[in-house]
Amino acid sequence: MPNLIHHIVDTSKTDVGSVTPLVQGLIAELADRGFSCSLNHAMDDPHETGIEATREADVVHIHACNYEAMIGAAWLAKRLGKPFVISPAGELAAAAIRRHPWRVRWRGMLYERRTIGRASVMLGQNDAEAEALRQRYRREVSVLPYGISSERANVERKAPDVAPSAGRNDRCVLMLAPIEPKTGCATLLKAFAEIGPDANDWRLVIAGSDRGEYRKMLEAAIRRKGGGDRVELLTANDEKAEDALLAKADVLVAPSLEAGHATSILKAASLGVPILASRQVLPDALDKAVVACEADRAGIREGLRRMVKLTDQERSELIERAKGVIRETLDWRILADQYVSLYNSLA
Repeated sequence: MPNLIHHIVDTSKTDVGSVTPLVQGLIAELADRGFSCSLNHAMDDPHETGIEATREADVVHIHACNYEAMIGAAWLAKRLGKPFVISPAGELAAAAIRRHPWRVRWRGMLYERRTIGRASVMLGQNDAEAEALRQRYRREVSVLPYGISSERANVERKAPDVAPSAGRNDRCVLMLAPIEPKTGCATLLKAFAEIGPDANDWRLVIAGSDRGEYRKMLEAAIRRKGGGDRVELLTANDEKAEDALLAKADVLVAPSLEAGHATSILKAASLGVPILASRQVLPDALDKAVVACEADRAGIREGLRRMVKLTDQERSELIERAKGVIRETLDWRILADQYVSLYNSLA
């Protein structure tokens, strides 16, 4: 049995789109099972700290780091002779890699196959991501998603300190994700406008951290379309703000166009918010407990139309099914055992 598992994430920030809160939940469950864990933030912590922690580790697990950080962490683990696990959570998709500067992509061409491709184990968050990784690296890829800490399921939904505009009585479709193209926020805006009268009693709230200048572009598009009375863009930079928004949401939508981790989906499921999600980002276990859609404009539009036309009873049934999946499958108390078996197999 390994004594020390070293986990690597991009950053210590826990804003919308961060995998860090999920990894922290895993670490807590591993501690209860007798594992020691260290956590390195690749973009924040001193380089020397990461080197020393990797040197001391029995197993290294790289979680959803960006391409450059992933190459560096994998190269170091390989150089020090440490077994290492990679959970890319979308960061090794071809589209994600193309967004990096050419210098990073050039380095990737030199080192990717000899480092990332040689991981002891590579994990996909769902079948779709796993198959894409198999095609890219011509190797075995297992499906092992992230979970959520069980105590979230016992949090009572209540009025938040921070919420969408006060005085609004219509129902809220909430998207919690970084405001950038890959999360599908622009596609969602178009789809929401296209469902017509079915959405008359609904408003759309997109909340997350801004990536580049994309928020300004979305705001300009909303003004041009005259949708300011039904669409809001809000900032949510930490878990407290996210939970406050979820407390008021009637539906959580995760229309990601690319593979990724399901942080907002897991939070919504544990808190009793019905979910519409694209199959790119949806954990396989939740497929029958949400309204699932294809990751394109037509799929998101029809998924939205279906969701807003459900009765309250039908949405309640979705909530109960999703809570059941969390309790029985995606609760860290259960899911962590699969990670324990994985780490033990590498010791």
